[in-house]
Amino acid sequence: MSDIKDIQREELRILKTFDTICKKHNITYTLAYGTLIGAMRHQGFIPWDDDVDTVMTRESYDYLKTIIEDELPDDMFFTDGDVEDQYWYGFGKIRSKNIEMKEKSTTYTGINQGVWIDIFPFDALPNDPVEKAEFIHRIKNLHNKFVMFVYTYASPKQNLPNRLIRGSLRFFNILTHRWNPFLKKWYQEREALMTRYNSDQSLQYLTCLCDNVKEEDYDLLKISKDELHDVIYVDFEGEKFPVPRAYDRILSSFYGDWRSLPPLDERVSNHTFE
Repeated sequence: MSDIKDIQREELRILKTFDTICKKHNITYTLAYGTLIGAMRHQGFIPWDDDVDTVMTRESYDYLKTIIEDELPDDMFFTDGDVEDQYWYGFGKIRSKNIEMKEKSTTYTGINQGVWIDIFPFDALPNDPVEKAEFIHRIKNLHNKFVMFVYTYASPKQNLPNRLIRGSLRFFNILTHRWNPFLKKWYQEREALMTRYNSDQSLQYLTCLCDNVKEEDYDLLKISKDELHDVIYVDFEGEKFPVPRAYDRILSSFYGDWRSLPPLDERVSNHTFE
């Protein structure tokens, strides 16, 4: 894998291209998660962060997919489950053709492993607490199926029984992933479920249903439509990029004290690379 600084430089190049395209087509997006913390705490990348996170509404995301291929330079491309048939994430990426970061969880699938930025579409949440909990639980169950039948691998940090179980699942997945009919079925079911409430204009809160987090975290990640569209521009690696004006509420809800640096042993990537 390339040096972290080389990776971040390439991701910044992708982000600048993405930002130009969004401005050209009047698409509102914001920096998110670790990238948002980096912008507000470091005015750039968190030093150990190796990807870029952005979010937008599902409506904007669907429109972006119709124009992005014609707008990207030859050494970048957009990908999601409609582009690569073994791509099972619930969100899209813009990848570089110049530098690779091979994620251990997906290299065997054959999907492209170029350096990327993530584009997370946000979908509506129902207001009723019971209905919302059942809805989130169903989506989480579908995410868990992909964890088990696509992303699982054994790690030296796990105990022996866990390594044996995960290693066996990994072997099974390598043998069967090309013809496992359930993967496409689960993918389509998850897509339909995530977007179920988007047509209800009375619903004000959106969240990142497309990513696999703890069930309680979907509520912590929620953002109102007004907050998502009310952006300000801040410094990030010497450039200006949009963030939610309500960044402090959003980050505090999910991360707590986001302004303080984590302990030294937690200053590591969230990804495992080969």
